[in-house]
Amino acid sequence: MSSPLRFSCPAEQVWIMEYAYKNKVKKSRERLGIILTFLVLLLTRVIAAKVPINVDENLWLLRGLNFWTQLSSGNLSDTYFQHHPGVPTMWVNGFGITLGCLADTWDGPHHILNFESLSHCARLVRANNFISVETYVITRWIQAILTSGLITSGIWLLSHVLNQKIALITASILVFEPFFLAYQRLLITDSLQCGFILVSVLALFLHWRSTSGRIHLIVSGVMMGLAIGTKTTSILIFPGLVSLALLTELNYFKPLFFKQGWVNQAKDIGVWGLCILVTFILIWPAMWVAPLETISHLLEDLRGETERGFLFFFGTLNL
Repeated sequence: MSSPLRFSCPAEQVWIMEYAYKNKVKKSRERLGIILTFLVLLLTRVIAAKVPINVDENLWLLRGLNFWTQLSSGNLSDTYFQHHPGVPTMWVNGFGITLGCLADTWDGPHHILNFESLSHCARLVRANNFISVETYVITRWIQAILTSGLITSGIWLLSHVLNQKIALITASILVFEPFFLAYQRLLITDSLQCGFILVSVLALFLHWRSTSGRIHLIVSGVMMGLAIGTKTTSILIFPGLVSLALLTELNYFKPLFFKQGWVNQAKDIGVWGLCILVTFILIWPAMWVAPLETISHLLEDLRGETERGFLFFFGTLNL
């Protein structure tokens, strides 16, 4: 039998107890900070949820409805709608409209879920091209929970990559900066894309900062896959991240990021890319049944977007 833990002197026992207590208090404060940050983020995203109504929100809500309709009908290849491609946004918005229809048909606590009435409600929404304010509010609450959770996770990751002081300053900016907050409240692709990229990049940074395990690398890849599935412009961050990985191997960021070794770095890039690809496929039903056709449509529509003209860039309207 193993002997019980013994201390060489009372002073050592006191030191260990004090350390354990301080560590417990630190973790309690961290948990409290995370909860408060989430609640403040959530409050600023749901207060006055009925305004404003943005024209792009209506488009993405209807796309979400059509996405769920095609999914429930088994027409998986028809879940492609445009080049963004806004897949997570359509999952969220379609779910919000479904709950909105459920609320419209609810007749009390003994209500029996009637899929025919929900389908009828969805057909009316599509036919009238009109979405009730209540449905907007329900969907904004769903998105607010997701975006608040993503931003809170990003702040937590930042506190471990750098320190809690910088994380607190960042949280203050993200909570109260008007332009960022306004975009986070809208039911469009940018809202979720921002949160996915934030968590992805900071999780990758934490992986570079740690010395073992790949859990943060996997989280980063999954989040980046969700970001690209939300808006294809997310891939524009790739050159910057690859450059950071190369500079890390040259000890440019020491001691912030630890050198992994060229072979390990190459393996990490492979794991990260695989997580992105798997996530991108899993969240998009069109990729399950017609991956080549879907990617072909995506590239074709992206090419058309760049050639359509009427783009405002650097103060100039390009016709």
